[in-house]
Amino acid sequence: MILKQVFITILVFGICSGCQPAPRIDASSEEAMQTSLERVREALPEKKRTRFDESLTILNFQEQGLKGDLLDRLGVPSRMDEEKKSLIHGKTADEIIAEANRILTERREKEREQARAEVAELEARRARSEEDRTHLERFKVVRSRFFKERVGFLGPQPFVELTLRNGTSETVTRVHLTGTLSSPDRDVPWLRERFSCWNEDPLEPGEVATWKMPMNPFSAWGLTQVPEDVILTVELDELEGPKAKTLYSRRGFSPADAGRLKLLKEQYDL
Repeated sequence: MILKQVFITILVFGICSGCQPAPRIDASSEEAMQTSLERVREALPEKKRTRFDESLTILNFQEQGLKGDLLDRLGVPSRMDEEKKSLIHGKTADEIIAEANRILTERREKEREQARAEVAELEARRARSEEDRTHLERFKVVRSRFFKERVGFLGPQPFVELTLRNGTSETVTRVHLTGTLSSPDRDVPWLRERFSCWNEDPLEPGEVATWKMPMNPFSAWGLTQVPEDVILTVELDELEGPKAKTLYSRRGFSPADAGRLKLLKEQYDL
């Protein structure tokens, strides 16, 4: 009977000796915080220390003016405000990790909500862009020509001449295009630039008109040396109406926007 009691006592003592309470962080002073952080970290298994270090960083304790080897290594400032101290004071490593997980969960949910809003905006822009393209197809560039013409004492000046047919239901005051200057015997274009064309008389629905546009002689249109047989081809990018109102545009949803939309939907499973 006595031996049995001794055995039970030894067994209970042995179990309890292995059940020491987990050390806690003491942020009551700079010195106490340094010491307790070392003690908390050293009590952890090696694999868990990395997660503990990451959790402290997630809790946003990364500031300038760090001191102390351990604090430097963990990204924990030796001087922090009381609010930040209260987040770690009295907590065990497991509690620090749990708090970091909670913050991560909240952060990811906010990121997901932001991504959802951005996806909705991009999809709306894509829909508008597709509708705009339908309208732009009704506006035709019947003829396009690039040439240089002598103007007074200035010498040859660059011009673009466009014959336009407005098949839309809107009055058009300005046309934005991408122009390409090329030659039949040359694979690489001489020039590819965006430009705008306008006229004193706006182009009403159903009208056809020729607009002659002087180009800046100090721009690529004026400085690029091209042969006389050069051909100008244009792509319609955007139409403007009175008061500089954008009517229809291809620029509302770019290839970069399409890539961003695809990435967000894949990353957040939206």
